[in-house]
Amino acid sequence: MWFFSAFDYTRGASLPSRWPLQSESWARNADAKISAAPFKKHSAWVAYHYENNDGNGWSWGSQPGWDTTMTYGSKQANNTVSAQWQWFTGSKTTLSGKYLGFWTTDKPYIPEDHPDHPGYINWWKWTDAYGSYGINGAFPYVEGYQSSRNTIQADLSHYAEGFLGEHDIKFGVQYTKGRSNSQGGYFQNYVNFLYPYRWTQSVQNMQSWYGDAGLMFYNQRDTINPSLTVRTGDSRGAFFDDQWTPTKRLTINLGLRFDHMTTKYGVGKIYDFPTSPDSINDPPPLLRDRASTGNIFNFKTWSPRIGLTYQLTGDGKTVARTSFGRYYMPLTAEFLRRFGPDMPVVSRLYQTYMVGPWSTVDTNGDKNIDSIETLNAARKIHGLTPLSEEAQSVDYSWTLNVAPGVKDQHTDQFTFNLEREIAKNLSVGATYIYKHSTDLFANIPINRQTGKEWEYERIPFTTSGGQTLQLYSVVLKDYDGNGVVDSDDIAWIGNNGTSRVQNLPSFDGTNPKRDYHGLQLAFRKRQSDRWQGLASLLYSSSSGISRRSFRQDFNVEGPMFYDDNWMGNLNYTVNNLEGPLPFTPKWEVKVSGSYTIPKLEVDLGARFRFHTGRPVWKLEGYPQHTQFGDPPGGVIDPGGLPQVVAVDPNNPDYLPNLTLLDLHLEKSIKLGGQKALRLVVDGFNVFNSSTATDMNVYSEGYGKIDNIPQGRRFRMGVRFQF
Repeated sequence: MWFFSAFDYTRGASLPSRWPLQSESWARNADAKISAAPFKKHSAWVAYHYENNDGNGWSWGSQPGWDTTMTYGSKQANNTVSAQWQWFTGSKTTLSGKYLGFWTTDKPYIPEDHPDHPGYINWWKWTDAYGSYGINGAFPYVEGYQSSRNTIQADLSHYAEGFLGEHDIKFGVQYTKGRSNSQGGYFQNYVNFLYPYRWTQSVQNMQSWYGDAGLMFYNQRDTINPSLTVRTGDSRGAFFDDQWTPTKRLTINLGLRFDHMTTKYGVGKIYDFPTSPDSINDPPPLLRDRASTGNIFNFKTWSPRIGLTYQLTGDGKTVARTSFGRYYMPLTAEFLRRFGPDMPVVSRLYQTYMVGPWSTVDTNGDKNIDSIETLNAARKIHGLTPLSEEAQSVDYSWTLNVAPGVKDQHTDQFTFNLEREIAKNLSVGATYIYKHSTDLFANIPINRQTGKEWEYERIPFTTSGGQTLQLYSVVLKDYDGNGVVDSDDIAWIGNNGTSRVQNLPSFDGTNPKRDYHGLQLAFRKRQSDRWQGLASLLYSSSSGISRRSFRQDFNVEGPMFYDDNWMGNLNYTVNNLEGPLPFTPKWEVKVSGSYTIPKLEVDLGARFRFHTGRPVWKLEGYPQHTQFGDPPGGVIDPGGLPQVVAVDPNNPDYLPNLTLLDLHLEKSIKLGGQKALRLVVDGFNVFNSSTATDMNVYSEGYGKIDNIPQGRRFRMGVRFQF
């Protein structure tokens, strides 16, 4: 029997980009592993990993749009268990059982000195300089997670020879049970969503059309009970692999995998209101259970794979490899929105305010209210008496609507590789990679009453970048049936719109897809003469539809990830069917290696990473025809954000090149017998790179830095081995 354990404590602090409040973090990590041979021809091991993390000083934006009072923290406990049992039934057959599981709890909190009221948030309207803003109050959102995933696998490996060569065959079955439970609500039981009331930013129009003496705002003060949404993602799989060697030079790898993947909502919870922000995690008393659903997604997929390896020379030093594989997108519980069915009813107080006179709002005197002036005026709302208030009840209950026959999107990948040993323990290889993704799916806007897609006309629009586009606009009809086509019908469209997950059809004669081409050169030095190393150079070229017209700040996939509806309207596809894929730099260089210093017996390690900046596209709003106004060229959208890619999608801007270097030093001190003390020093981002890794892509705030790498850090540790 063998035993291993380790403990790690880290504390960190940093100043994020455009955020003067220090973010702090604490982490306590522990590991343990037991390996044993409990019986003859049996081996087993089990490992446990524990994390206790705490961090604060975070927010959902940065300055100047977000105040530092709008901050929160989170305490997390993560547990991971992995285990394996193997039975060697003979010299050629092995039976294995494997388990991998984790469960985690997340408890959000706000600072003890928080303001006694929630802040005011504007997510999208007249916020080009910031993207969004949150001001004059405490962070409102409770987003805690109680997630788990458990995977069990059993497989049988058998080595056979005598039938057309040698075979290393493996059969297996796998079951995964996933849960992503989301606790939602507000720390102080309500939230403020504050937006400019009018749709025109012209002071003259607001005065002449509406008689406004100042800038009008509406505030949605939403009060809701905290709740727990239970999301499930389960899968059952079976696989077969055969590594077949018909000749000494040729190896053929054959594989086939079947997966049955499902997601649905489980039984959730609704709680009473918390008496204080810190009691939200107790949790508060349970009021009732929430309804569950049947399967939302239900995919059955077959994934074939084949690979060929051939030794071009008799000495085995030159090898050619080629492979093909189909890879379906894994279906996870996170595909389902965090709201779900049978939500508690929202009590909404719809309030209107006016900030004036105009001279205090239009501070630059240009007769137009820009995003900076909008934010400054919004700061004056707290403490004002509303001009009007209207109580409403809103049901946030929501279930993802998936069309019959939807296919899981997949990627077909082809690779070709040549590798040559050019010196003892040193090889060089070149690889070509091609990926083609299709059957892409997304939410398509539909009419809730008819269950069909809206009828569209096309409206011309020219962006500031010179792109002449044809936007989709819902055809205006007498939807409410009162015999008159008017603004009430536009309101009807907004009130009766929903969406349905479908595989994307063609748009303007183009089938949505994604293509990737990569060429990689790699050098490998196997461990010898006290050192080892790996270096690679990768060139990438890609094109296809992506979320570039919606969000460019995180790389996720799904029709409703978090609350991001992909797609809110069909204009998300306009000027967005081609161009390099986000998060795909043109050039990447990676070098890693280690060396043991003679006599001192000190291990030195290094990891160097360089890549050119990822592409970014400027986004721009377009005029909307709403129930409140019809600007020239206005478009009627059934939902989503009124924005498009403003530039040629094939000619984006690029973030700066990023270079990172990490170093590792380790010294072992023998204490006698099997005992040893290992001293470890790690350095991260040794160059202290502050290269921008994200930026504002909205028109007025375009180019403002939103994120940089974490600054230079050093970590020291001690490991006791016995």
